[in-house]
Amino acid sequence: MLIDTAQLVQAMPRRHSTRRFAGQVIEASLLNALLQPANLRTLGLVDCRSVLLCDSAGFDAVFTGIVGSYGKICRATAVLALLVPADSDNRGQLEAGYLGEQYVLRATHLGLASCWVGGTFNFKSLIKRFALSPDEAVVSVIALGFAGASHDSVGRLLHAVVRRKKLAQIATPALLQGPPWLRASLEAVRIAPSAVNLQPWHFSGTKEQVVLKPTRKTAFAYIDLGIAMLHFALAAEHAGQTGTWAIEPDGFVFVATENTLSV
Repeated sequence: MLIDTAQLVQAMPRRHSTRRFAGQVIEASLLNALLQPANLRTLGLVDCRSVLLCDSAGFDAVFTGIVGSYGKICRATAVLALLVPADSDNRGQLEAGYLGEQYVLRATHLGLASCWVGGTFNFKSLIKRFALSPDEAVVSVIALGFAGASHDSVGRLLHAVVRRKKLAQIATPALLQGPPWLRASLEAVRIAPSAVNLQPWHFSGTKEQVVLKPTRKTAFAYIDLGIAMLHFALAAEHAGQTGTWAIEPDGFVFVATENTLSV
């Protein structure tokens, strides 16, 4: 089963973070569709590989809470670990965010729940389950499974305290007055996941060269930026505008191709 760009874009508004899973084993057919290498994109900055771990008993021993057991992920039966070169710094985080969010959106399309996990997992417990090269680092993991029936208290709290920013808060007026594909891409970024829902990004520039800059320095800001870059590129392509991301001195620049710049 190939999952295309349109299906990933359609999954964006349906995706939400889940910390309470049902403990149900994921069928092999769904896992095969999730891991299908075709159509996977990269930024081409560094190598990033994923390792899928499955356990019918769950991964409760791997995950820790935010404070004590508060916010702990429970009863996930699969974990996707994202590995990058140990010396890759921010480039590895960007690549992991860009690649990992594709798996998150695929999971949503397939009816699976997911949650990005940064610091709240037990590294030693995790790496006992697979071979990690001395030259590699686990930059983040994604919990996977079927959503449980219990309420997610952390999710409710974040929704109540941290609201998603309006488009005017993440992009300049000039961009918001741009062509429809540009506004659609910015809206896709607005609903993208980020650590504690902080949305640490801002867009400026022109329709030919859209500039993305971080607005916060946090431990996972560049994973968040990689996720934002993926949402932007997918939505732009779905709306008929292709382009590529480049690293420039002034920020990360989406260089639009010329085929539909007038749209």
